[in-house]
Amino acid sequence: MKKNNIEDQILVIFGSNGDLAKRKLLPAIFSLFLDQLLPDNFAVIGAGSQEKDEVAYRNDVLESLKTFSPKKLNDNPGKVDEFLQKVYYKKVNNQVVEDFELLSKYVQDLSERLSIKQNIVYYFSIPPFLYEVVAANLEKYGMNLQTNGWKRIIVEKPFGYSYD
Repeated sequence: MKKNNIEDQILVIFGSNGDLAKRKLLPAIFSLFLDQLLPDNFAVIGAGSQEKDEVAYRNDVLESLKTFSPKKLNDNPGKVDEFLQKVYYKKVNNQVVEDFELLSKYVQDLSERLSIKQNIVYYFSIPPFLYEVVAANLEKYGMNLQTNGWKRIIVEKPFGYSYD
């Protein structure tokens, strides 16, 4: 059943090991979860260049919440594990084309295993010079196609060049 007409979805965060994700994104997603503004059936996939498994990434997310969202964490101890079970990780080097083939298969498998239609938000928490590279790699493996659900890209940082 959908909450507030929010469709099931998967959020893929490129740059998931970075400062922005740790300080802002992950605590914000946890807040949305606590406020029941996310569907029951959702997943967050951290896509980062570091070699780690899902347990290690979930521990990283927990540490992030302890540091940057301690009050919400302490006020909702029963919800933390429930949230962390919706968090996954896939090693992706944004400049290695083949990693996107592996990511595509991972998203497909996770989507099937969790029965989540492929409504996917790609969050670019990466430097602007990687926007085009990551978008091209998503396209190369058909990860942008809306044949099985909708796809969206969120660009976090301003793009362009400062001449100051």
